[in-house]
Amino acid sequence: MAKIQTNVSESVFYVKRWRGVNEAEEGEAALKNGEGAVCKNFRVTSGGALKKRNGSKNVAGLAAEYTVQIAEEDEILFTETGMSDMELELYPRVEASSMGFLSLEGEPVTVSGTAEAAAAQEKFIELDGKYYRFNGESYTAARKTGTKTTFADDGGYYFTFSEPPVFHDGEWDLTGAVAMSPGTLYLHGTGKYLIPPEHRAVTMTVNSSDITKYDPDNTTGTYCKVTEVKEAAVSFWTYEVKTDLYSQPVYGWAFRKATAEPSSNSDKEVKALWSGMVSGREVIVAACNGNLWELTLTNGEWSKATCGTIDTSGTVSIFGFDGKAYILTDTEYKVWNGTIMADVAGYRPLISVTNPPAGGGTLLEQVNKLTGARRAWYSPDGTAATFRLPETGLTSIDWVKSTVTGEAITNWKYDLEAGTVTFGAYSTGYDPRWTDDPPAAGTDTIEIAWTYPTSYRSEVIGMKYAEIFNGAQDTRLFLYGDGSNKAIYSGLDYDGVGRADYFPDLNEAAVGDENTPITAMIRHYDRLLCFKLDSTWSISYSTITLADRSTTAGYYVVPVNRDVGSCAYGEARLVENRPRTLDGRSVIEWKPSSGGYLTADQRNAERVSKRVDTSIRGFDLSSARTFYDKINHEYYVIGSNGTALVNNVDADAWYIYTGFDARCMIVYQDEVYYGDGGGYLRHFSDGYYSDNGEAIDCLWESGAMDFSQDFRRKYSAMIWVGIKPEENGYLEASAETDRKTDFADYEVERDDAGAVPEMTRLKIKAKKFTYYKLIFKNETADTTATVVSADIRVRSTGYVR
Repeated sequence: MAKIQTNVSESVFYVKRWRGVNEAEEGEAALKNGEGAVCKNFRVTSGGALKKRNGSKNVAGLAAEYTVQIAEEDEILFTETGMSDMELELYPRVEASSMGFLSLEGEPVTVSGTAEAAAAQEKFIELDGKYYRFNGESYTAARKTGTKTTFADDGGYYFTFSEPPVFHDGEWDLTGAVAMSPGTLYLHGTGKYLIPPEHRAVTMTVNSSDITKYDPDNTTGTYCKVTEVKEAAVSFWTYEVKTDLYSQPVYGWAFRKATAEPSSNSDKEVKALWSGMVSGREVIVAACNGNLWELTLTNGEWSKATCGTIDTSGTVSIFGFDGKAYILTDTEYKVWNGTIMADVAGYRPLISVTNPPAGGGTLLEQVNKLTGARRAWYSPDGTAATFRLPETGLTSIDWVKSTVTGEAITNWKYDLEAGTVTFGAYSTGYDPRWTDDPPAAGTDTIEIAWTYPTSYRSEVIGMKYAEIFNGAQDTRLFLYGDGSNKAIYSGLDYDGVGRADYFPDLNEAAVGDENTPITAMIRHYDRLLCFKLDSTWSISYSTITLADRSTTAGYYVVPVNRDVGSCAYGEARLVENRPRTLDGRSVIEWKPSSGGYLTADQRNAERVSKRVDTSIRGFDLSSARTFYDKINHEYYVIGSNGTALVNNVDADAWYIYTGFDARCMIVYQDEVYYGDGGGYLRHFSDGYYSDNGEAIDCLWESGAMDFSQDFRRKYSAMIWVGIKPEENGYLEASAETDRKTDFADYEVERDDAGAVPEMTRLKIKAKKFTYYKLIFKNETADTTATVVSADIRVRSTGYVR
């Protein structure tokens, strides 16, 4: 750490900028100034402050239906000692809304004390935003512990009171007590007095006319039993008291937590979130529980409407193209136009043009893998009535129409097996008969559409992920992820328009060897980077001139790295315009060489996750999710166990989040949201101090600091902590040394939002240590913390022996 020399024989070491966690292999003593051996649920701001991570709140339930579920075990939320004076307002029922939120219903009743508790079971209450069903009062009866007689001269002090003392919350209120000579506790006044646990016997001083015998078997408390009167040398009567000792009865108010749970326990996880323009309006959609939901935010409240049903049992990918939203699942390829959800039927390609009646025209478009539907244009010669199609064994003839007028032609018959269409007309008379009637001569004046029984739709649906690319244009769609080394890409239609429903039969790109699949693709400038399990490739766009002198799209595949790729499907991300992938228990950042392109240079791949190396080795990176928050410039690697490794690019710092159940994330209207494993959309913001009411366990520990003198013993009497004043600001500070680990936790509170930071001095005395660890905590659900600096005063006391 850095140090400041003072006028005395001591130094002040300080931290002015935090640098996140560093799980250094060489040990905690090698950490730099501001690096932590632990940085859990604290984040580092772009300015270098240490701040409690954002909390989250459920804003929308994404299941089709919800029911109320009651926990199986009691929680004791309130306890009382002695007589019960609890009052609760309870409601007869609680109901779950379609958005997955609970609300109390019916007329409330007020329950007071133990007498009414039994009758109020099965009723509901809201406490701190959580809902509970009252499950009755748990009562522990007083227990007799013995008998003892005590006289006035056995030590202690005498007390007198102007008013009887008050016993509450398990303690005596001794306000107004006056100490007399040594002896047992004296109570001045009349009435019943509960015996505090710390006093085995009590002498009561009262007026002689107020002598009362109390029943010690009364289980609502422990009372004095007057057994004998003795005359005292003072101006009032003193009585020897013989006591029967009882413990205090304890009343526990039991509750069971109520939650809203999806009616169907399958597919509760939020599989995908996407936002973009659909039919000219900005939308946000989510895939969960067998539906694609359109979400709407109005005046701070979310609502949902189903776009249609989809398969959410496996992978779901959503992307935008041609003003629509497309959805790939394990079994479907669907499209939503903002109003209607439908299967992607597939574009009907124009197979050939200028076909004479006998067939054999000019080939134009390739067949579409998605469908067996095709069409062709014919040029009648004025004499032939039968037109031969390019295929036989057809499923149907779908239409015949004029390309000039667009009107349907109806006077034709067909032969599906032979693949022919014959034009003609019916004659009049009792026995109608077919007569050939050749259409008039013309060029490309007739369009015939048919359906072939075989398609390769399964090859398209087998793909799980999509990336848009066509060189400098975004007009083609690349699909990948079926476990092979192939990607298929979409084509342009007859009018030159890119389509997401047209995958020509020959539009395939085989990348590298067949033994390893394509795992991720991402567009980078005018290149398409393609990652496999053990290699990385670059795809560029150009054109190819065919033998018939026509041109078509051509994609050139070149290797970039033969060792490093991506082990996670679909998880390549652009971070500040640099691609990142997961591979080899590492986060790899791909840095272009001169010219801005990735070339065959081993130095392009840089491991940027060295500071979280220990944590990342506990991840199954093949199933991890990644996300880049462009608002806060943070890159996330999220494991299935709720642990996330987060990299702040601006601060060049890594930190670790726990209890972070994010399955997919999105930035919508400059706010971060994520879908969790329970079927909820959560708003992730620094405006929340908890995760939907659950406390966030925040811990930062420095490395083992030797203050540049590992050969000396040291003494530290105090530290200074700089805290940003903000509403509900709270921090616990402590320390550990190689000599002592049980230092007290010192609490620092701030509640003056908008003021300048304040320094707080904490007297943490550490003696004869060599190594020192500074510790910050915040384990609450209702506070936040932002630490801007820390200073530690240290004095050397001798050499280490």
